[in-house]
Amino acid sequence: MEPRNFIYGLIDVAQRVDTPGGQGALTISFTTPLSVDYGWFAFDDQDGWFVFERSKNDTVDGVSLSADRSRATIYITDGGGFDGDGEANGVVCSVTGPALAGTQDGWLDKGGGDGGCFIRVLTPW
Repeated sequence: MEPRNFIYGLIDVAQRVDTPGGQGALTISFTTPLSVDYGWFAFDDQDGWFVFERSKNDTVDGVSLSADRSRATIYITDGGGFDGDGEANGVVCSVTGPALAGTQDGWLDKGGGDGGCFIRVLTPW
């Protein structure tokens, strides 16, 4: 499943953790809560795109959204399966972000426009 419309772009996370092999947590706040149509996705060279959300009471890697969807906390274990460098070296890395998901009947996109890429506003069309 390939997501689309990364409304905030991809977030390239590189964060130090207290102990090599430990879990990092990074909280991101949004000025406008994410629509319920949006899921959280990550990418790696081996698996491609995948859903990167965790259950409410889960302690494993993934993203946890606040009840009002105005904050996302990214949890990644250093050297774990979702750490982009794959090494327990005191730094967790990931490329991740909120996007619309594909379904059997097409995209869940309820907005207009052409994908929401912010780069377009920087180039003269």
